[in-house]
Amino acid sequence: MAGSWGGVEGRGLRAVGGSFQSMFAVAREFTADAADASVPDWEILDQNPAFLADIGVVFDADVAPSNTLTIIIEDIDGLRVAEEVFTASGRKVLTNRPSVIGGCTVSVGENAVNSAKAKVILNFANNLR
Repeated sequence: MAGSWGGVEGRGLRAVGGSFQSMFAVAREFTADAADASVPDWEILDQNPAFLADIGVVFDADVAPSNTLTIIIEDIDGLRVAEEVFTASGRKVLTNRPSVIGGCTVSVGENAVNSAKAKVILNFANNLR
């Protein structure tokens, strides 16, 4: 059995003064499987077209993931648009700002700690004008 994801937290997704904000984020916490440390993929299919600006990870203070955690982002066609390695809580700015149209899939790799917990944050630049 794979681990699980908690509820999705949206940040900056509402229109302000009749226009959409230029930046928004989605965040979600995962708990790795208690037996094999796996984490299921997180499919994001309900967002506006956007450019992925950066990826953040917050390691849980009590049950942190292993020393290396890889976050992989693929577009809806399964093409890899970003891959970042984290050794502690932090943010990685994506200099190429890949476009994500129609959604994306987030995969967690290299975790070896059963029941590990962390929050993954994706910050986007809105593609609407």
